[in-house]
Amino acid sequence: MDKRESASDKLRRRLEEQKTRQEFFNVESSPAPGPESTSIPGSCPAGASSVEYDGKLIAKAIDEALKNPRIGAWSPRSAMILNYIKFTRPMGKGSLSSEIDEILTRGLISRYPELHKAIGEVMGEKQIEIPKKKGKK
Repeated sequence: MDKRESASDKLRRRLEEQKTRQEFFNVESSPAPGPESTSIPGSCPAGASSVEYDGKLIAKAIDEALKNPRIGAWSPRSAMILNYIKFTRPMGKGSLSSEIDEILTRGLISRYPELHKAIGEVMGEKQIEIPKKKGKK
């Protein structure tokens, strides 16, 4: 019997390891907070009904995001889905990056509505707009 691990066996093992880690941290089983939620998990004391956001940290987060809006994630499952979409989508249907942006933005706003609102308020006060095109401020 060949002791070398095939590429598909290696991928299957890695996916199983990821699934085990997700179950350990309750990633898949923990529901996203609904719009009525006003707290960020782990960021406020038990029993607190709302979160006080640090305006300086929000401004710093905005500045950092505008300087470097790239994000990254290790996610074989997401990569598989996105690669399939990339392989099957006609070129005229928009970029894969814009699709990822839309999906991620919707998910984050849904999960952290109060933080999204607080960031919007700081951006409004400072008259900051989100760039529409890559590399444009």
